[in-house]
Amino acid sequence: MARSLLRERRFWPFLLLQALGALNDNLYKNALTIAVVLRAGALGPVLVAAAGGIFILPFLLFSAPAGALADRLDKARLVRLAKLAELLLMLAGAAALMAANAASLLAVLFGLGVQAAFFGPVKYAIVPELLAAEDVAAATGWIEAATFLAILLGTIAGPALMALPAGAGIASCGIVLIAALGLLAARLLPALASAAPARAERRHLSRETVPLLRMARARPEVWGAMLGLSWFWAVGTVFVSEFPPLALRFLGGGASLVSLLLSAFVLGVAAGSIAAGRFARGGLRLWPVPWALLAMALFAADFAASLSRLGARGGMRGGGHLLASFAGGRVFADLVLLAAMGGVVSVLLYAVLQGTPAAIRAQMIAANNIMNAVFMLAASVALMALDASSAAPPTVFALLALLALAVAGGAFRVIGVARRGT
Repeated sequence: MARSLLRERRFWPFLLLQALGALNDNLYKNALTIAVVLRAGALGPVLVAAAGGIFILPFLLFSAPAGALADRLDKARLVRLAKLAELLLMLAGAAALMAANAASLLAVLFGLGVQAAFFGPVKYAIVPELLAAEDVAAATGWIEAATFLAILLGTIAGPALMALPAGAGIASCGIVLIAALGLLAARLLPALASAAPARAERRHLSRETVPLLRMARARPEVWGAMLGLSWFWAVGTVFVSEFPPLALRFLGGGASLVSLLLSAFVLGVAAGSIAAGRFARGGLRLWPVPWALLAMALFAADFAASLSRLGARGGMRGGGHLLASFAGGRVFADLVLLAAMGGVVSVLLYAVLQGTPAAIRAQMIAANNIMNAVFMLAASVALMALDASSAAPPTVFALLALLALAVAGGAFRVIGVARRGT
């Protein structure tokens, strides 16, 4: 069945353009962080933390109206418009990379955030319109797998390309070429009819967000899952944003060390997600969630302690040098295991949202995207404040571990109450 689905004319172009888009976003974002850290001097870590918030802010502002718009128009046409916007933005991003202009790089990043916010609801809603109902689950699995692989490739490629002598030029050509290929794939999609309900046409796009969050808040199981998922994305924001200044400044390494840290985190999330997916195959089980959150707190604490031992040494140069020491091996292991626990939390809590009634499922996912954006933006602002106060990375991760411990304690209480009530 998988082979026939991948040959399906109505599906493979969308799978390809989705993977290319994820690859491009991550290639650009990680190339940007290297350029900013290397060129902005003491302001580099602050600007990198700001970059996370700049990309996330559009999700907070535009997710709800984007979902309403997706219900009104031909989704295939919206996909093509989104990919055209990506190509134009990447042309501007290429020029900004070549000029190494931090303000221009961040402006393009905001534009990509807007583009992603409007594309997000479409990419989940279009699959049932492209395929028969019995193929939707398998198609979603392929999309998730391809997207995760693309994120990993972009995460590695961004810093790796920027480490080359002509890295900015190579990265600039790459992001434009990938965007062009995505637009070509989008043009292969068939036209789809709009299936908007009459009530959606009478609603104001700017007034979608508050009613959406109220609807989610009225469902305790959904609200709890959204808070847990948002915490996971906040933790991810802290780690990914801190990797470049951590590797380049605190540990005295190079771009290859940034690639190692980013790759370890992404592979850990992937491994945890796959394991959780297999575990949950027989039905929804939430009892592992608080234990996974507790493990995240413990691994974060050990990560901070191991970094403190490494910081005095400096001169890590690359990943091999990091792994050659016991403390460096602990840093790597803590990072992989913490990310794996995050993957477990993410998959099990997303299952709660996916189990909501079909009539409100997409709305609950949109509400979750908004909450994720709030938490990620808050994490970025907190990082900016900590970096501006010259807080060392071990201090940042130690504070995160303490907060994670409190979150785990709350999860034990909530899950325990839910189990006693069933």
